[in-house]
Amino acid sequence: MKKYLLLVMLLTGLNASVLEDQVGKKYVWGAKPCKNLNGCSSYDCSALVQWNILTTVGKTVPRTIKGMVDSNLFRVIKIKDLQVGDVLLWGVRKGYPSHASIYLGSGLHISAEHPDFGVVVVKLWKHQRLGKWRGGYYVTHYNKNDLNRILRLK
Repeated sequence: MKKYLLLVMLLTGLNASVLEDQVGKKYVWGAKPCKNLNGCSSYDCSALVQWNILTTVGKTVPRTIKGMVDSNLFRVIKIKDLQVGDVLLWGVRKGYPSHASIYLGSGLHISAEHPDFGVVVVKLWKHQRLGKWRGGYYVTHYNKNDLNRILRLK
């Protein structure tokens, strides 16, 4: 998967070596903002998005999903217009999306997923088993019905 991810990022212009290095790092809910251009030791989903935007376009965006949604820094994109680097927002909690990830192209996105699995690259629109968790398996549930909205920087 890592070689495929590297190829996707090279073809799409993302900073492949730096973003690839984040895969496998820890998930920590409420992780502090990362301002290190080479990445940090842990992320939650919105901290990974915030760090990616800072390191790829040099803009600082709000730390939380709620802050990003409420800011005027993004515009909402239709799924047919999805591009590499767009922020995918999933689910809903208290009126706001509950999870964020970054679209990589070729049906893949990168996400600070879960405390047991950290930062992972997963497929869009498919359930994907990441590993054993609580006596069963942790399965991602990224389908079109769970997609709340897509954001792109203005």
